[in-house]
Amino acid sequence: MMRKANSWLGLALLLYMGTAGAAGGVAVVVHPDSGVDSLSRDQVQDIYLGKMTHFPSGEKIKPVDQDEGEAVRADFYEAVVGKTLSQIKAYWATKIFSGSGLPPDQVGDSEDVVDWVAEHPQGIGFVAASGDTEGVRVVLEVGGDSQ
Repeated sequence: MMRKANSWLGLALLLYMGTAGAAGGVAVVVHPDSGVDSLSRDQVQDIYLGKMTHFPSGEKIKPVDQDEGEAVRADFYEAVVGKTLSQIKAYWATKIFSGSGLPPDQVGDSEDVVDWVAEHPQGIGFVAASGDTEGVRVVLEVGGDSQ
């Protein structure tokens, strides 16, 4: 009986550790030379729904997404875009089917997003707020202490 309880405790701890990084919030990042110092939640939502395609400076935006399975991905879509992962998948399926848009490319985890955005002046992405954002500019933070 004790062995079974320890197994459940271990599983619960693993599940907690898998979501703990994302629970600290989400940071939206851009290239430092993008000319963008901050974006509102509504602007980021419009970017990730394909409704806003250029930064206020006029530069075309290239949003990137994290891979499916990354905990921060669900946090971002729920906190910033206002949709669950199922809803965002259905949204983009409709846009693809109608020929009116494509979803952002998936580039990996938070570290991969930072690396990609640091190399692309038109790039925008989201990462766990507690992660390393060296080489990019944080333009919006949601969750954690910033909410």
